[in-house]
Amino acid sequence: MKILIAGGGAAGLCAAAAAAAEGASVTVLEAGRTVGEKLSRTGNGRGNIGNTDMDAAYYNASSRMFVAELFHAMPADSVFGFLRTCGIETRTVDGRIYPMSEEAPAVTANLRDAAVRCGAVIHTNAPVRSLSKREGKFYAGTGSWTYEADRVILATGTSAGCRDRDAGEDASLARSLGHSLVPFHPALCPLRTDVLKGTSGVRVRASLTLLADGREVMSDEGQVQLTDYGLSGIPAMNLSGTAGDLLAEGRNVRIRLDLLPSFTEEEAASLLGERTAAGIPENAVLRGLIPAKLIPAVTGDDQSLAERLKNISLRVYGTAGAAAAQVLRGGIPAEEVDPRTMASRICKGAYLCGEILNADGLCGGYNLMFAFAGGILAGKQAAHA
Repeated sequence: MKILIAGGGAAGLCAAAAAAAEGASVTVLEAGRTVGEKLSRTGNGRGNIGNTDMDAAYYNASSRMFVAELFHAMPADSVFGFLRTCGIETRTVDGRIYPMSEEAPAVTANLRDAAVRCGAVIHTNAPVRSLSKREGKFYAGTGSWTYEADRVILATGTSAGCRDRDAGEDASLARSLGHSLVPFHPALCPLRTDVLKGTSGVRVRASLTLLADGREVMSDEGQVQLTDYGLSGIPAMNLSGTAGDLLAEGRNVRIRLDLLPSFTEEEAASLLGERTAAGIPENAVLRGLIPAKLIPAVTGDDQSLAERLKNISLRVYGTAGAAAAQVLRGGIPAEEVDPRTMASRICKGAYLCGEILNADGLCGGYNLMFAFAGGILAGKQAAHA
């Protein structure tokens, strides 16, 4: 069985190692100078490759059934068992799973070497520019060469995090085989919002709540970074994909910033009252509770101080671009792929996995787990189809 894999990222490398281990003749065509460039940067270089809580609820709403069925077919234990056969041992920190060395490039190197040991051939600087199917065979053209294969696995990823890639190319191969496309937009990226004057660069533990036309949609808590254009940090990134969806619908989108998430408003008012009663001057009552640069931004308003601390309203104008995003939301609709095999329901003999599918998750290893599981499953199934 000759299998061609377009893309040498997390999903493509797993597919290559899995298919080659099953005895298939595997060729990987990677557009970049090296395989796994994004994988090698994940987790700020530490390699957050998974999570102990792999619930489908942590993925975008339109894909949750697909994700649940995929992880039923390829459970997390099976994924990590496969990674272990590739030489990747792991450790868990606060529910997030990392390679034992906490070095993301080691994950890429081990997956690449495992695929090559099993006989896979990897070509870099080899972008697939055309893909067609004729008389049961697939033909992939790179401009300088045409490759023939019995099966094709599309693991091309997206332009998220790339400054030199056109998002219009992200799903072009799948579309050439008849697949449709949910338009892409950035996810897991900073938000462009109203700004609090003089607070750029401040980091604070806070809660963010996303509202559409005044209705609460979702919330997240953690370290938030205030910037000169809006909000960054994991909570802002986790809200960004849904914020983009809502903005595309023409909704009035706002963020409620809560600077004291561990207190109710009544508890915050009581705390401030106790501090004032203890003789702490008015200009120092917030000192030590929130970062000093934030204090001028939350005083002098008509609201009570406790209410202001808990309810700073910021309008959302957009999200950062694809180059600043960890993933893109959108892609090939999940219903066009069988989650039990990753086989295309549109084109027999084609398999799709990884970020080109419309199934993005939150920060915390969810997107890599989706890529690993889909890649492993696609490689195994394609080798025996």
